[in-house]
Amino acid sequence: MPSTNDVGLESDRVRNQSRTVSEDLCCSICHNILWKPVACQKCETHFCSACIEKWLCNGRNQCPLGCGPYRERPCSKFVNTPLSRLQVACIYESNGCREILPYEAVGKHETQCGYQPQQCPACRSSFPRNKIETHISHCELIEFTCADCKIVYKRRDASQRHTDIICIKEQFRQYRHQSQTEIKQLKEQFQQDICQSQKEIKQLKGDLEELRHIFSTDIVKVTESMTKIIQKQQFAKPGTYNELDCKGRPCITCGDCRDWHFTDDEDTWEWVRNYKNWTDEDRSRWDDDRAWELFERRDGATCIRARRGRNRNRGGLHLLNDTCFCKDNIVP
Repeated sequence: MPSTNDVGLESDRVRNQSRTVSEDLCCSICHNILWKPVACQKCETHFCSACIEKWLCNGRNQCPLGCGPYRERPCSKFVNTPLSRLQVACIYESNGCREILPYEAVGKHETQCGYQPQQCPACRSSFPRNKIETHISHCELIEFTCADCKIVYKRRDASQRHTDIICIKEQFRQYRHQSQTEIKQLKEQFQQDICQSQKEIKQLKGDLEELRHIFSTDIVKVTESMTKIIQKQQFAKPGTYNELDCKGRPCITCGDCRDWHFTDDEDTWEWVRNYKNWTDEDRSRWDDDRAWELFERRDGATCIRARRGRNRNRGGLHLLNDTCFCKDNIVP
């Protein structure tokens, strides 16, 4: 049921008037008793505030009585005073409310009246405000949502749709579904991580291979540079020693041919270096072990001899005489 704000104040609700309500207290649009009145500034005609708002909202800006453009002003005290003396029955009288109220108290009372109609959200039936809660507490169509399993069910269906067993099963089903979803998400994330890791590993392998190539190139360059430096340091400058018969490059230390270096272990090298003190057994070892093959020719060598000391006859040992036997002439 609408309130006075919606339908206005009909004259039959007034309880302290012995005769008809004065026309001065009636709205010139709805002809009911003025409710929350305002007036036209020009002709001073009074209207319900809701009535004049509706009138102006229809695209009209003229006063309903045709006096010109409508300009609003507050209600006159000559209207407000008699209105305030009215005793008015509650609009919900037909629902059982017996309150008789001063004009100014009607609006507030209606918002709190226990007989104000309320609609049940489930069955849509109408009940007084003071009885709606009782009805809702028993209405068979009221819906509930379980806080645990989230099942929505009507009161009348509780015994079939929401027993303890059903609730537990539904919770388990939801938990299993949630777990499967989370596992799927974890698998997808894991797969993405693997793909990302593989990409990073591939990139790192490429970077490592590039570094290896750069390192190898640098090593070769450094080795070549060091070899050149070492060679410069181990060969005598031309003119500082007599030219060798073998045409080899003389050692900067001893002046003998440095174009050959020893390649075996240091103990054997010490034995070879001591060749001047060899016994017959040492000379036999030289021949039997083909020890001359332990010498290798250096890069850039100018020596015209074959492998150093290669002579099947022991008398050929004199060929070792022009070979550099400095301690550092070994490259294992």
